[in-house]
Amino acid sequence: MERNPYYWKIDTEYNQLPYIDRVNFTIYSTNEELKLAALAGQIDMQHELSIIPYYDEYVANMEEGEYDLHTLINTNSNDLAIHLNIVHENPILRAVFSNKTFRIALSHAINRTEIIEQVYGLDLEPIQPAPRRESPYYRDLLATQYTEFNLTYANELLDAAGYNERDTEGYRLTPEGHRINFTITVTSHWDYDPLNGSLMLSEYWDELGLIVNVEDLSRSERDSKIIGLNQHDVTVHGTKGGYYVVREAGPYIPFDKYNSFFAIPWAYWYMNSSDSRAEEPSSAAQEQMLLYNQILASNNVEKIVALMNQIFVIAEEEFYIMGICTPPDLYFIKKTNFLNVPLVIPRSWSYATPGPTNPCQYYIEQQNESQEIPKAIVNNKQLNDNVHQNSKNPQDYLICSVVRRFR
Repeated sequence: MERNPYYWKIDTEYNQLPYIDRVNFTIYSTNEELKLAALAGQIDMQHELSIIPYYDEYVANMEEGEYDLHTLINTNSNDLAIHLNIVHENPILRAVFSNKTFRIALSHAINRTEIIEQVYGLDLEPIQPAPRRESPYYRDLLATQYTEFNLTYANELLDAAGYNERDTEGYRLTPEGHRINFTITVTSHWDYDPLNGSLMLSEYWDELGLIVNVEDLSRSERDSKIIGLNQHDVTVHGTKGGYYVVREAGPYIPFDKYNSFFAIPWAYWYMNSSDSRAEEPSSAAQEQMLLYNQILASNNVEKIVALMNQIFVIAEEEFYIMGICTPPDLYFIKKTNFLNVPLVIPRSWSYATPGPTNPCQYYIEQQNESQEIPKAIVNNKQLNDNVHQNSKNPQDYLICSVVRRFR
């Protein structure tokens, strides 16, 4: 990609932006090839790199590879969100998954603390998908309901929900006499692998008398099965709506085919009710959609907050989705001579990472440079570096420092 010499931005000393003349994109056929290129210092900057599974290797090689690792703020609401397909094409599983008491029972059967310790090894909060505590939209009920680990209570709930009968092998039966047998679909290429967490879920739910399988699909296979065909039972996936709540409301309103995996046909209905894949949503979901349409038509902040809170009240009552924990922050890599990049960047489609950090001002420092950087630009760089280094609020990251032009 070539530099546009007529780009409309300039820096504080009236130098034409962007500083960099050319951006080259290399496509690697495997994740291993990509990792080896990064370790060898062949990548100037990349934020969509899976670093966590190989963190120690990246850290040990920093000096030789001449790169740094910096923080990506994970703006998701939950790292292992659990979507039960409540509009399943199989009428037996539809009846089971759409039973709210069944979903509550499964949530209480999850030992979130154990998953956090074994999968992450970090200090994370056991929590349901909800706006983050730092968000003005945070709601304690939405975030914490049904998170207590209590296997005895979970079994009592399943009995009360109508699944009290068991076969000779101890598996629970539906009122029609069918075993409750379902599969968790995951894609295991993410930074924190959802496969291990899903295998632990299957063990917890097996103790309830359920038959739970886990399948690991590629990203394209998963998207085809879930988004395209609605043929999944359950999927576990990091979900949005942690900070950019209004734009990423899919975990709370079933209207987003990329985040409302618990009700894909309802999402198609919201987008186009005549779509062959669409199905008319529940009255509660339709009320949420009408409220959201009012948000889209408003520019009044107080009204938007009030409408979102009405949406959240319904989401709390419906309990569409459950989760494990707050998402941990991630890392991005950049070469040590690749400058003018914030030390902390939010990671989000809504933020359009790294767009708001002004990549037009990124700068490649050449060896043996003798030209002095203008004082005004140095001062601006120091000011903005302090903002990025000291703040953890994604709203603060719209500022980017400025340094001299790449030649």
